[in-house]
Amino acid sequence: MEGKTLSDRKKKILQAVIEEYIENASPVGSKYIQETYFEDLSPATIRNELAVLENMGLLSHPHTSAGRVPTTVAYKLYIDELIEQSNVKVEEFDSIKRHFDLSIRETEYVANQVVKVLSDMTNYTSVASIHKHKEKINNVKLIKFSQNVIVLITVMDSGSVNDYKVYGNFIEGEEYVKTAEALLNKHLIGKSLEEIDLLETLVIGELEEYKELFGKIHQVFRSKILEKENVLLSGESKIFDHPEYGNIENVKDFIFAIDSKENINKVLKSGDNSVKINVAFGGESEEIPKDCSLVSAHYVVDDVDFGTFGVIGPSRMDYNKVIRVLNSIKEVLEEIVNNK
Repeated sequence: MEGKTLSDRKKKILQAVIEEYIENASPVGSKYIQETYFEDLSPATIRNELAVLENMGLLSHPHTSAGRVPTTVAYKLYIDELIEQSNVKVEEFDSIKRHFDLSIRETEYVANQVVKVLSDMTNYTSVASIHKHKEKINNVKLIKFSQNVIVLITVMDSGSVNDYKVYGNFIEGEEYVKTAEALLNKHLIGKSLEEIDLLETLVIGELEEYKELFGKIHQVFRSKILEKENVLLSGESKIFDHPEYGNIENVKDFIFAIDSKENINKVLKSGDNSVKINVAFGGESEEIPKDCSLVSAHYVVDDVDFGTFGVIGPSRMDYNKVIRVLNSIKEVLEEIVNNK
């Protein structure tokens, strides 16, 4: 449906129906629209216009109600042409900014703050797909937790600290662990996880006694490399704040969708990165439940790629607010990157 085929009056009526439905989650009747928005038009005129909009596929008419609800086509037109995108509100921007320490540019920290504030500010579930950057190893620590567990701790040049449990039959004493730790630091400091194949050179010849331990550490590093994308979620329970999810089947579909990080990553990556805001609707994407939508933005600031962030919620989403918050976050990220 091309927006240009609608008269200005039809656009205004459609916008009123969409925004009322977003606000109240109830089918919108012609009488309410006429009395609230168009007192200068007759009830018959409003009824006729709504009927035309329904015939054009922009509104649907639930059997149990005299009112109408927007279709996916209507939401698309609303986002593209009708939405009144206001500038970022000062108080809203300040509220978002307070969630961040502008002196910390470490992307993992920033990403976790973004998904939290995005969910809190919109009251929807937020999702993100962030890149695993090629961090360098600054230090490796081995701690013998028990005969069957050695804890591997890596400190990266970004400041992030990761710990992993390595399982095996480690009957050797503390001196064995200390020597293994020294060897790892000698060969791995300054290297990225992508270069961990160097470990294989440590299990040859005179270092044969470390073959089991280094082999298991190699597997741990390899599993981390395979996680090329990291999917983050926040506010999963917020979906219950919306009346559509009083239906148990809708809840099951939603939980199933967000439980699959692979699916979330796929749909976040399917957007056009050259577009500031991407919107995907359920029914058009297998990864998004029916009657849901996902609004996302890909954030790149001065060559710093933070990843793709968005919110997933009912199709009856407050798109104006969501888009405004996504744009506000972009401005905060610009301040963080430029805060030198």
